[in-house]
Amino acid sequence: QAKFLDVARRTRDEALFRRSVEVALQARSADQALASARAWRLALPESLDALRFELQILAVQNRGSELAEPMRLLLTRTPEAERSSALAALPRMTQRVADKRGLAEQMDEVLKPYADAPATRTAARVASARLWLQAGDAPRALGLAERAQADDSGAAGPVFLALELLASQPAAEVRRASPDPDERVGIV
Repeated sequence: QAKFLDVARRTRDEALFRRSVEVALQARSADQALASARAWRLALPESLDALRFELQILAVQNRGSELAEPMRLLLTRTPEAERSSALAALPRMTQRVADKRGLAEQMDEVLKPYADAPATRTAARVASARLWLQAGDAPRALGLAERAQADDSGAAGPVFLALELLASQPAAEVRRASPDPDERVGIV
């Protein structure tokens, strides 16, 4: 792993940085994998893969307090056309963090600019709602899902989230907005 990392640093080759991280992970050395991912990010600051690896390793190591900065960078550097997908992936990427409430609070701060922007508002609110649901705050998750549904009545994310919430939140009733079978379902 050290040889891969040394050569990767000298050549600034993304494939070698990736291999260095992978070798460390295969050796079950999360600290070395994290060091490789961070070296990769420093050498190639525009690499989204380096940030993704760093985030995943931090989450697996249960280092939730260190996730905000790389997540901000990932969202900032993700092309605008792909940002909603990056927001949707956030709850899955961080699901191993033990302090779910602390994570949800921290990520709400990270997501704030995206929750205020028309292009990403719905995706950011759904991501935040999923984090709050993981934290055990179903009423807050429902409120965010309802706001996301109000922002974009055609979006599938709030509807799928409401379906997950049905068991714990009867208010998350989902029904067709009209008798037309082509009409999307929504939260009512």
